[in-house]
Amino acid sequence: MNEKFFNRKLIPSTIALAYAYVGGLFFFFSITLAFVLSDPNTLMWVAIFIFLLFVLVTAVLLYFLLRSNEKAITLAQKNLERVSRALKTRSGCNQAMLRVADELKLMQETCRVIVEEGGYVLAWVGLAEADEAQTVRPVAQWGKDHGFLATEKISWGDNERGQGPVATAIRTRLTSHAQHNRSWLDMVQDRGYASSIALPLLDGAHCFGALAIYAGEKDAFDKDEVELLRAMAEDLAYGVVTLRLRREQEEGRQARRQLATIIEQGTEGVLTFDAEGVIRYVNPAFEEISGCDNERLVNKNIGDLRLAGRNRTLFQMMQEVRADGAARVEQLINYRPDGSQYEIIARVTPVFDAQGRITSFAAVVRDISNEVQLERQLRQAQKMQIIATLSGGIAHDFNNILASIITCSEMALDDLPLDSPWRRNIEVIHRAGQRGRELVRQIRTLSRQNEQEKKPVSLEPILDECLKLLRPSLPASIEIHDWVMPGLGQILADSTQMHQVIVNLCTNAAQAMERKGGVLDVGLDNIELSSEALRVLPDLKPGPYLRLTVRDTGEGMTPAVMERIFDPFFTTREQGAGTGLGLSVVHGIVKNHGGAIEVSSTPGKGSIFRVYLPRIPGTGEQAQAEPPLSIASGHERILFVDDEQDIVYAGETMLRRLGYEVTATRCPLEALEIFRRNPQRFDLVITDLTMPRMSGAQLAQEIARERRSIPIILCTGFAGRLDELRRADEEHPARICEVVLKPFDRTDLAQAIRRALAEGAAQIGGQTG
Repeated sequence: MNEKFFNRKLIPSTIALAYAYVGGLFFFFSITLAFVLSDPNTLMWVAIFIFLLFVLVTAVLLYFLLRSNEKAITLAQKNLERVSRALKTRSGCNQAMLRVADELKLMQETCRVIVEEGGYVLAWVGLAEADEAQTVRPVAQWGKDHGFLATEKISWGDNERGQGPVATAIRTRLTSHAQHNRSWLDMVQDRGYASSIALPLLDGAHCFGALAIYAGEKDAFDKDEVELLRAMAEDLAYGVVTLRLRREQEEGRQARRQLATIIEQGTEGVLTFDAEGVIRYVNPAFEEISGCDNERLVNKNIGDLRLAGRNRTLFQMMQEVRADGAARVEQLINYRPDGSQYEIIARVTPVFDAQGRITSFAAVVRDISNEVQLERQLRQAQKMQIIATLSGGIAHDFNNILASIITCSEMALDDLPLDSPWRRNIEVIHRAGQRGRELVRQIRTLSRQNEQEKKPVSLEPILDECLKLLRPSLPASIEIHDWVMPGLGQILADSTQMHQVIVNLCTNAAQAMERKGGVLDVGLDNIELSSEALRVLPDLKPGPYLRLTVRDTGEGMTPAVMERIFDPFFTTREQGAGTGLGLSVVHGIVKNHGGAIEVSSTPGKGSIFRVYLPRIPGTGEQAQAEPPLSIASGHERILFVDDEQDIVYAGETMLRRLGYEVTATRCPLEALEIFRRNPQRFDLVITDLTMPRMSGAQLAQEIARERRSIPIILCTGFAGRLDELRRADEEHPARICEVVLKPFDRTDLAQAIRRALAEGAAQIGGQTG
């Protein structure tokens, strides 16, 4: 009998039928012999033989039948064990899926259950990478000698490294047996693996990996076991896909929570409304920017003009986007309920669903008020820089003209008797020259060239003095209210320029109230500026400041006027009523003192100027009136150099009248030659700074090479510090003792000469001592 017969499972009914069949054959054979044989003795022996033959045949038949049934039972038991093993493995894996919430841990636990509870030799899971080499990356393994997986380079592509069961299962999305791939089976048999199976892990039609199971016995996987393992692989794939989906959902929820937090805490305002125009959400930043609270906006329609209030341009933009469905970005100016203006960049966009239909709209607004203010300040600073450069040159040329006018008019007044009919005319010329000099000083201040010595100054006495001067000149319709915080600090400043700042601001405020009258409020207080407060004052640093506030109740200013108030020669008054330099000079002085000016104004309500000046510790210095200086004279020898003929004439004449012996020339090279002929001839050199062919500073250097100890006075229409004008080399430094600003009068120059000569004498005495 062949093997198939012995592998068949025999039941009692089968054995009974076999006996009945054989017995029937013998009975039929016996009856046939009885008819053939008539001899009773022969018949008896034949019957005995047939009986013995029957017993023998049935015994042999029974033996084979029982042996066949025993093998079938043994095989069935083995199959039952395998199925039981597969069922136990699937049950353990399903329990793992209920406990484990991590994808890799689930794969690892499944491999452990397959080996330890299922009795298999090795189990591992490989994921199909989408790289160029189509790599299979082992991510979980358990069992005997699984370390070889770290060194094996497996590919799921149809190539030399992709012929194993795992690669085949991934590539074909079907179960793959190792016995169908002899080369792979030969490779793993030396590690004790007799058979293996690879089960694809599917996510719909996509295979993302495979589960490989190795057994120690050949032909370990029958049909029923494979079906159970395939079901287990499907459960594992479902568990992995579910965990991935759950992780993606959690990440999505976290991203939405993070986005919601960003929107809630962001500085950009966000407003959403549905397709009907009903507002559904408003974040805190939008409330802060627009001044409208959440309760007033949510569940209201954007078409309600009462809702829009003074933000109509923004809500009108929302309505337009809702009507045409096209995104829009605009820069808008709006007003809060309290009337304060703010400027925004608004972006309104539709929101589409998966079918491309508009479901809602989102408006995002960014407050750019500070940025616009900074841009205006930058433009203002650039304009001031250009004007400063231009005005510096104008001041220099104008100074040379005024120097001759003032000096000659002073000498003419000295020469004319008191009853001369020409005296009045000369006095008018002299006063005009003085006014021109004051105008040039303002221009120099504007160009930041008028550097004065700064000392600790208390502004309170300067403010009192200014208000005393202003009160008599103001009409009775203007009231002055002044206030000063106790314990004011001091600032490092030039008291004369601070006087000029206060007078110009108060005069400007009074002019704004000329028609209707009003209140001029002037005050001083201390303030500590933080980094947040300096957002609108970018030129300042955090720290203590003294604040001068000048407030009026006049006509106020429009934004267009406010942009130009610091422009030189800009004025809103009628022609001839003002120079337009007042606020420009104030701006230059404040900047030169490291401060800043903040201006706010509302048309019809008035303006507020706030001046911030760095506060320092120390004692105050109250400005005191200085006694008039006497005109000093002398008899020393002076070399006078200037390239302007009129200044040479006026300077030489004035110095001779003061008693000095003067040698004057227009050419610095000629002056140097005169000095070189006899360096001991002169006691003092007075030279202009800006001259053709050789500057005054260069002339001073050359003179110092000839005689180091001689004092030198520089005259210039450009202000500058003493150390910046000393351009001598290390061996022969020029001794520039004084810098006199043009246009100078007789008293200024006479005093400077005496100081320079005294310093020169002291220097010579120190050297001889």
